[in-house]
Amino acid sequence: MLSRLLSHDLPRSRWLALILVAIVLALALTASAAFAGGPVVVAEEPAVVAAAPASSIGTAGIIAGLAGLALIAALSSDSSDDTTN
Repeated sequence: MLSRLLSHDLPRSRWLALILVAIVLALALTASAAFAGGPVVVAEEPAVVAAAPASSIGTAGIIAGLAGLALIAALSSDSSDDTTN
């Protein structure tokens, strides 16, 4: 049967039947999506998120403190470029 189908030896009525089956199948598959109904819109309430408690020292304070410590360490270092004794 497959060899006859590929060799195009089918009578005209068979070709019309195959085309009709393909059209009916395509319409059946697309009609189910077309009549499925409208979009479902689900309105969700926004989630209430509790604000995290703010720390007494923010990120900027921590960075400023570390920069200050680095400055103090650089100023208090005892190294000098003078190599004379």
